[in-house]
Amino acid sequence: MSYHVAVLGEAVWSHSLVLFITDKPLTESAFEVKGRVLRRLLEKCGERYHVLNTTDKDDSQVTDLLEKIDKMVIESRNRGTHFEMDREVLEAQKREKEKQKSQEVKAEERMKIVQRGPESSLKASESLEWLYDWFSG
Repeated sequence: MSYHVAVLGEAVWSHSLVLFITDKPLTESAFEVKGRVLRRLLEKCGERYHVLNTTDKDDSQVTDLLEKIDKMVIESRNRGTHFEMDREVLEAQKREKEKQKSQEVKAEERMKIVQRGPESSLKASESLEWLYDWFSG
């Protein structure tokens, strides 16, 4: 979860609601959040949640959910907040993925050289380049 929050920024919490989906009938007293992680998630979301029961065909469930979403958007707008992804974090993650891919390609090349064995006809310069890449990679 922390990865996604880093990309989305802390403001994402004011634009979040937890949606529970169940196929069992629930009463309000039966729905208690006891798990520490789930409790923390709900606190971060401002205690905003909704329960949808898939066996209940009552349209009011969806209407209630949409009303909660509208209220959340209005509250966020009144606080002057908006949602925007952190481009710097996205760029850093992109660079890290590219670096990792480059390292994987180099590792595959080294493995091919090792698999060829001592009979391979590596030139001295190729051997030195391979050693340099091996220790710097």
